[in-house]
Amino acid sequence: MADRIEYVLADPEGNKTILVLTPVERDMYREVTGRLLDECPEAEQLGFVKDPVEYEGKMIPHMEMSGLEFCGNASRAFAYYEALVHEPPLHEITVKVSGSDKPLKAWADAKECRSKIEMPVPLGMKQLVVPDVNGGEIRGNLVEMEGIAHLVLIDVEPDEKTFHMLKDHVYENVEDYPAFGVMFIDVASDKMTPVVYVRDVDTVYFEGSCASGTVACAYSMTATCCVPVRTHVFRQPAGTLEVEVHVAGGQVSRMILDGGISISEKMISEK
Repeated sequence: MADRIEYVLADPEGNKTILVLTPVERDMYREVTGRLLDECPEAEQLGFVKDPVEYEGKMIPHMEMSGLEFCGNASRAFAYYEALVHEPPLHEITVKVSGSDKPLKAWADAKECRSKIEMPVPLGMKQLVVPDVNGGEIRGNLVEMEGIAHLVLIDVEPDEKTFHMLKDHVYENVEDYPAFGVMFIDVASDKMTPVVYVRDVDTVYFEGSCASGTVACAYSMTATCCVPVRTHVFRQPAGTLEVEVHVAGGQVSRMILDGGISISEKMISEK
């Protein structure tokens, strides 16, 4: 592992993400993740900038998350960073990120400090019923996406014990997902509390905001809707994210995530 690691700290609506600019091999992701999260405790996750890949005859930016999961906020931050360091800066950019089979289109607005990214439409959704310790049950929609699955719950109190109970049930009875989240929605206060587990680096975070979880919630609320375009706004502990949902033929056909963003100057970690 490199003794000297260069990185930037991105803040996409509170879901603070370290983008590692120094080349790092996959077998070192876990060690580098631990090192940089110790040095930068306000960060919640890491993305590793890789060599560009070819797409439709052009070389496009490429990024992998530490657990090879998909993260919309990190992807949005990465696209924004790459658009602004390009000479001249770009308004529109296409990026390849872990957890998404195809490249994603993104838009950067440096003046307003905002970025949008076209998110993968979830693969599907099913109702999940989980017995709780008090003899009752918790019901929610399990939304499956490339690289991650989210359980969308309405009016269930967010706490770590409940999250781990739900996580254990899903991994034992449903599937061994690369990453899993629970999106706790409080309808009365119009708030969403995201909690996410990443299997390969064994981390659990009550996140400031969660992009893929926001998309999962919007999908859960729109999957049976016939309105051509709807915009869902989700207030989260450290920021607000919007999802524009397009529906065609009774099915969700396109989803675009929008939110504010800031990125630090380059920083150095030296061992």
